[in-house]
Parts: sequence; C-alpha cells; structure tokens
Amino acid sequence: MSNAAEKARYFLEKSTPQLHSLKTLGIFTDEEIKTLVSTRSEHEHIVLSSGSSPSQWLSYIDWDVSLENLRLRRCRKLHVHNSSSHVGEARIFKTFERAVERHPASLELWERYLDFAEEKTSAAGRKWNTVWNRAVRLHSRNAGLWIRGAMKMAEHGDMNKARERFMYGCRNCVGGGKDGGEAAKVWTQYAKAELEWLARTEKKLKLGKYSVDHVEGDYMDLGGGGDNDSDSDKEDEDDEDEDELAPPTREQRTAIQEAASKELAKSSALEGAIPRAVFDVARKQDFFSPRVAMMFWDAFSKVKEASRRISILHHVLAAMEKSYPCSPETAFCRIRMPLVGVKGVVSWGNGLKEVLRRLGAAFKDTGDADALANLVCPWLDSLISHEGQEPFDTVLQQTRNRISSSLEN
Repeated sequence: MSNAAEKARYFLEKSTPQLHSLKTLGIFTDEEIKTLVSTRSEHEHIVLSSGSSPSQWLSYIDWDVSLENLRLRRCRKLHVHNSSSHVGEARIFKTFERAVERHPASLELWERYLDFAEEKTSAAGRKWNTVWNRAVRLHSRNAGLWIRGAMKMAEHGDMNKARERFMYGCRNCVGGGKDGGEAAKVWTQYAKAELEWLARTEKKLKLGKYSVDHVEGDYMDLGGGGDNDSDSDKEDEDDEDEDELAPPTREQRTAIQEAASKELAKSSALEGAIPRAVFDVARKQDFFSPRVAMMFWDAFSKVKEASRRISILHHVLAAMEKSYPCSPETAFCRIRMPLVGVKGVVSWGNGLKEVLRRLGAAFKDTGDADALANLVCPWLDSLISHEGQEPFDTVLQQTRNRISSSLEN
C-alpha cells in the first residue's frame, strides 16, 4: 500500500462483507449501498491524504456512527434480529485507532475516543482504561484527563485508585496565571472528590450498611462447610462440637455492630480531615492565589450532602482571611457564607440580612471594589427568582441595581 488510493481501497474492501450482509437482509437498498460506498470512499481518501486534519477524521467517525445508528433503527423497524452491532462498532474503534495514531497530539480526538469507549463498553471495561492510559501518557499535563480518569474510579467505588490518579495529576500538571492553570483544576477537583466520598460514607453509615443480617452472612461464610461434605467429615465435626466456641447471639452481634459504628464515627477522616489536608497542602504550592482559594471554596460548597461542608468552608475562609484579607475573592466568600446550607424562608431571610450587612462592609474594606462587584452581580442574578426565595426578589434586585450603578460610575 504505497499511496492513499491503495490504502483507501484496502479499507473499503474490509467493509464489503458487512455491506453485503446489510443488502441481503434488506436493511439497505442497492441505491443506498452505492451511496454508502461512495461516501465511505470519499472519507477514506480525505483522511488518508497527507494533509488530513483531526476534524476530518472526526467527520468520518461521526458519519460512521450515524450510519450505525440508522442500521439499528431499521433493524428494530423491520424486526431484523440477526444483524449484530459488533462489526460496526469494531470498525469505528479501528477508525479511532487510526485517527489517534495519525494525530496523537490531538486532545479532541482522544476525548471523543474516550466518550465512545465509555458509551459502548461496560463501565469498568478494560478498553476505556487502556485508551485513557495511552491518552494521559501523551497529555500528562492536561488536567481534564487526570480528573476524568480519577473520577471514573471514584464513581465505581475504587477511591484508592482515584487518589492515586489525582496525585499523579497534581504532580504532573503545571500552575500558572491568577486561576492557577491546570494544576489548580486537579487540586480543587481532588478536594471535592474527597468531600463527595465523605458524603457517600456518611450516607452508608446512616443506612446501616453493616447490618445484623450482613454480620450473619459473614459469620455463615466463615463456617467453611458445604452441602457436599462427606459423612465422615460430619462425624468429625460432631466430635469437635464441644471444643468450638458458641456463635454470638443476635443481641451480641448488634452490640458489636453499634460499637464498631461508634468507633468509625470517631475517625478523623469522617471529620473532614482529608479534604482539609488537600487544601492545606495546596496552599503551599506556587500556583496558590486568592482566585484558587475561591475555587476550593466553590468546589466544597457544591457538595451539599456532606455534613462537614460548613466546617470545611469556614476552614477555607479562615485561611483566605489570614493570607489575603483585602482581596475581593476573600470578601466574596465571606459574603456568601451566611446562606450556605440554609433552608426555609425564615432562616433564608435572616441569612440574607447578614449577607447585606457583610456586603456593605466588604465594599469599604476590599482593595478592588470593581472586581468584587463583578463577582457579586452574577451571584445575585442567580438568587433572583430562585425557587423558595421569591419574597426576597425585590431586595435582591435593588441591591444588584445599586451595585451595577456604582460599577458604571
């Protein structure tokens, strides 16, 4: 295969058996098959030319995916059950392989490859992890890939593997600029993932994951005997009954379970020690800045299920007030603090009163009133007409208009 035409003919010939099957089963007509062959030939010649770009490969892949979706719809409509999607998906996977081999530096190609692998393979499939490992080796300083790989593990319960990937990402990604660059993205997502893990752990404890029934099952699993034990084995067991310890009663197992839950509840990890530690270590990095600290505050505030969220937010705010007392980011986080986790109209009204008090003081004390106004105005817009807070829309709108007018002046 010395030139693009010969290579294109080679790949077209490989798709011939499937096209013949689609024609035989009546899924596509003769005219449609001719159109498919012509379109595929055109795409093959384009992507195999010397000046092909990643976008041209993606156009080819999009066309192939749409063709596979059309085949599935027609199979359902015509009640054709002997046309497998394996061949079409395998061809698309092969096209992705050819694309990333041709353009390994294209991050968009790798991300689309990961999307397709995630859609077409099982959640914990090896294919996705294989593609991710190859992509992250080539783009080791891209925060999005590290975050995606780590969150994939965290979503499926493997938090140790997720931490390992986050730590590799923190080590490889480089910070830069006011927002901390790629490094800040990994660090903030890592801290948020730890708080989300804490919330899931608390939920499991509340639901009683380690119930008495589970303890009974574990005890029975440790018995070791099966239904196929021989008579001699049973006789031996009978002879040893007097030497064996009696199994714990249900009341004893309940007491053991409660004691274990209390000990687990005392763990520093359940007090939010890990997300705090991630933030404290990030403070010592070169990329840390008021904007990065606010990114941590925003990330923690989104994990509403965690009972330790408020204390961790206070910890972040205290660090900001110590290191950057006059920055607009510190003032913005301080302003929003009274409304975090507040429910009910009365409580929300009291929180809003404190917010307005802090808002007035912040504009007097901050070093950059315009920057603070640019942060506060979009936040107030998000609160206006928010469900459950309609009675305060007038106050919020007036406050927002006053800040906007001061910003224009």
